[in-house]
Formats: sequence, structure tokens, C-alpha cells
Amino acid sequence: MSYQQAPQNKPDSTVKSSTSNKALISLFIAFYLVIALVQSVPTARLPKCIQDVSEPVIALTGTKQRWNLFAPELMQVNQYSTVLIINDDGTMQLYEWPRLDLKNAFEKFELQQTRRFVTECFARPQYSYFWPGMSENIINRFSCSKAQCNQVNFRFNYALVPEFKNYTTREDLPKAYVLDTTFAYFRGAKKE
Repeated sequence: MSYQQAPQNKPDSTVKSSTSNKALISLFIAFYLVIALVQSVPTARLPKCIQDVSEPVIALTGTKQRWNLFAPELMQVNQYSTVLIINDDGTMQLYEWPRLDLKNAFEKFELQQTRRFVTECFARPQYSYFWPGMSENIINRFSCSKAQCNQVNFRFNYALVPEFKNYTTREDLPKAYVLDTTFAYFRGAKKE
């Protein structure tokens, strides 16, 4: 006696992709390829206007090509950025950009792109065209009827990391950071 099972009809499970989905995926792939090509061209041959536009976009989207993945250069500086906000009445507030060493794993993942943008692009003088716009945003965010913001100081704080032969864990790194004011902005100032 043999049992034969009747063939079952398979449900129609083919995914139909629309033209807009295909275009969106193609656009993403093209964007990533352009970013990879821009990064693979030697910096000396890349026009400055392309560098100025592409580097912040690369930092913000997290598409930076890191060729030192398997033989990384050791960090020589431990760094983080802050903003000192000075009100008309002389009171001060300190805004701290995300510091990954003070966050849990989920927050680290979530804030990684912000930290990269602030540390790798925003703090550098060649991207000073971002400073007035960001300053106005911070002034609008932190001003209130009781205390209007008058001045914003962007600070790049750093401490030298001991050489590898003097191995130190992150928790034991020196707490004495150099507070270096990168840029000071006064309310209503115009970019020169």
C-alpha cells in the first residue's frame, strides 16, 4: 500500500517590485558608488569644491571608507566637543555633544553618526561655513524670555593618549583635557 499525497498549490508569493522601489534602490547604489569613488581618488587630484561638499555628507551618512580596518593606527588623542553658551545676563550653560564613552551600547550606536560629524568635520576650520548656521540654531534652542543667548563658543576638548608601551584602559585615561575654543559666535554676527 502506498500513500500518495496530492500536489498542493503553492500560494502566489512572488514579490512585485514597483518602478519607484527599483529607482530608489538604484539611486542608493549609485550614491554609495559615487561616495566610494570620491574617497578612492587621491586627495591632491580631487577638486576642492567636491571635497568640501562630500566630506560632511560622508561623515553624516557613515559611508567613510576606512582602509586601516585590519591594521588600525592607534589613537593619539582622546577627544570630545562641547558648546559654551553665554546669556545676556552673564549666566553660562554648557552643552555637550554626544560622548560615546558615557553612553550605553544602544545610545552609542544611535549617536555614532552625530559624533563622527561633530568630531571629524564640524570641529575642523575648513568647515567653518557650518559654524554660523549651527550657532544660530543653538542660540534659538537655548534662548528663553528670561535669558537671551548672546555668545556661543564651540570647544574641541582633547587629551593626549599615552603611548602603547604605557598601556592604559579608557577608564584610566587622564581627565585633564585641554579646552580649546575652536570658534566664538556672537548673536547676529554675519559671516565675513
